[in-house]
Amino acid sequence: MKKWTAILLTAVLLLSLCACGAEDPKPGEHASSAAENTEPAQEETAPLSLSYWNNRPELDAPLREAARLYREQTGVEVQVHSVAAEEYEQALSQALAGKEDVPGVFVLGLTSSEDLRSYALNLRGSALAAESLGEDYCLPGPDGALLGVGFHYESYGLIVNTKLLEQAGYTLEEVWGYDGLWKAANSIHTHAQELQFDAFTASGLWDETVLRLTGLLANIPLYYEFRDSGVQNTPAAIEGSYLPRFRALWDLMIDDAQADPVLLTNYDDADAQTLFAEEKAVFYLQGSWAYASLAETMDPSTLAMIPLCCDIPGEAGSGLSSGCRAYWAVNAAAPVEIQQAALDFLSWLASSQEGLSALSQALDALPFRQAPEPTNPFCAKAAWMEANGYRNIAWSFRLAPRTQRWQKALGASLALYSMDPSDARWEEVRAAFVDGWALQYALLGA
Repeated sequence: MKKWTAILLTAVLLLSLCACGAEDPKPGEHASSAAENTEPAQEETAPLSLSYWNNRPELDAPLREAARLYREQTGVEVQVHSVAAEEYEQALSQALAGKEDVPGVFVLGLTSSEDLRSYALNLRGSALAAESLGEDYCLPGPDGALLGVGFHYESYGLIVNTKLLEQAGYTLEEVWGYDGLWKAANSIHTHAQELQFDAFTASGLWDETVLRLTGLLANIPLYYEFRDSGVQNTPAAIEGSYLPRFRALWDLMIDDAQADPVLLTNYDDADAQTLFAEEKAVFYLQGSWAYASLAETMDPSTLAMIPLCCDIPGEAGSGLSSGCRAYWAVNAAAPVEIQQAALDFLSWLASSQEGLSALSQALDALPFRQAPEPTNPFCAKAAWMEANGYRNIAWSFRLAPRTQRWQKALGASLALYSMDPSDARWEEVRAAFVDGWALQYALLGA
C-alpha cells in the first residue's frame, strides 16, 4: 500500500512540475501553436517616405510621375508638396520649424532668407553635386559650403536679328566683341532713317521691370571684379572696379537706340521686346526665356545670341552668361535617413534617364552632365560654347545682398543718368552700385 501511495504522489508531483514550466500568456497576448512558432515572426515595415517641397507649378505633374517610377525601383515613397511661388517661402519656413511632414527636399532662390539657408545641408562632395555642370550652377554658402544645386539654367546675352544685321552690312562674327559691336551700332544708328531700323531696342527702366535689366547688366562688372578678387560668397563691400566699362556699354545701348534716353522709364520689358519683334532694332539685351515668344512672330532662323561685352581685359574667349534662379536644397535638420533619401532621389533625378526625362519635359535646359541637349537654341548655344572652351560668365548677381532694393536703386540712378549723362549723375550710379551694396549688406547681414 505504501508503495502505491508513493508512486501516486510521484506522479502528481511530476504533473505539477510540468504545469509550472509552461508560462501563461501575458495580458493581451494569445498562446501560439507549435506550428506557428516554427519560424520567427516577420514585422512589415512601412516604406521610407520623403517630402519634396516644390514651388514650380509646371513641375508638379512631372515630379509626381518621377516619384511613381522611383518608388517602383526603390520602394521609397516621395511625396510632392506643391505650393504657389508667392506663398512658398512662408509656408516652407513653417514646415521646416514643425515636427510633422518635415521637408526633406526644398528649393532655395536667389533672394531666399538667411533663415531658410540655415536649414540647407552642405552638399559639397555629394554625388548630387558631382552631377552638376559646376560651381556656376550651384548656390555657394559661408566657408566654402554648397547650399544648393541648380536644376534649371537660363542663358542671356545680346539677341541679334541676323537678317537686319546683314542688311546693315555686317556679319555676326564682326559684332562678336565690344569694338566690333560699337562700330556696327554707331553705323546703324547713323543710317537708321534710311535703314528703317536702329541698333538697340529700348532699354526699359520702368520701375516694375527694371530688376531684370539691372541684374543682367550689373553682372558684367561684378563678374570681373569677383574674378580678380577671388570672391566665392557675398562680400560685405564691393569696389566697382569696372564701372567705367559698364558706363561705356550703357552709353552705347542708349545712344544708339530707337528710344529716346530721356523716356526710358516709360518702357518695360514688353515694350522693348515688341520693338525688337517688329524689327525696329538689331540688338536686344535679353535671355533664353524670351525665345518662345519671339519665335511666335519672327523667323527663328534670324535669331542669334552673342556675349555681352564691354572691353574688359580678359574678355576674349568669354561665352554667354548662364546660371540658375532655383536650387535644390536638403534639410539639414531632418533625420539622417531622410537626408540620405533626399540625396539619393535628387541624384537619381539628375542622372537617370527617367529622372532627366521628367525634368527636361518641363524645364528643357538642365545643368547636369548627362542631361539631353536643350531645345531652346540660346541655351543650346551656351552649352556648346562652354563645352568647346568658351568661359561662361557666371551669374555673379546671385551673390548680391538678398533684397531687390539694391537693383532698384541702381535702376533709378541709371534713369537719371540717361536723362543727363554727366559725370555728376554717373557718380550717383556709382554710389547706388558700391555704397548701396554695403548698405544693404549691413542691413541684412548678407
